[in-house]
Amino acid sequence: MKKIFISISLLGAAVGTTYWLFKKENLNDRVSKSKESISREQYSLQDEDSSCEVMDTAENLQKAKSENASSIYKRHLDAGDIMKNAYQSIIEDFVDDFSDKKETSLDGESVDVIKEIDSISEKLDELLK
Repeated sequence: MKKIFISISLLGAAVGTTYWLFKKENLNDRVSKSKESISREQYSLQDEDSSCEVMDTAENLQKAKSENASSIYKRHLDAGDIMKNAYQSIIEDFVDDFSDKKETSLDGESVDVIKEIDSISEKLDELLK
């Protein structure tokens, strides 16, 4: 009888362990499936939110691009006007410098000085020879 009791106990322990493992595996499967379904729902909600954010971001990006392009165009127009005015001012100053031709008149004293310098130069040339 002792042998029968030990074998029934071992058989009961084996069946109980198998049942417990099967129950635990089913529980793990259900938990993992519920986690997957929850994560899928969250992902789909996040996907919808992100698509809205992407659309808002794309609209904001296009708006920023157009604002930057108009700002650059305006700055180029201003720079062109500034360069045009500067060039015109430079040309006017250049023309004014040549239009003010001053006629120099030599008086008798400056002609005498020039002649004296020439004679000294000739004397120096003779000495060097």
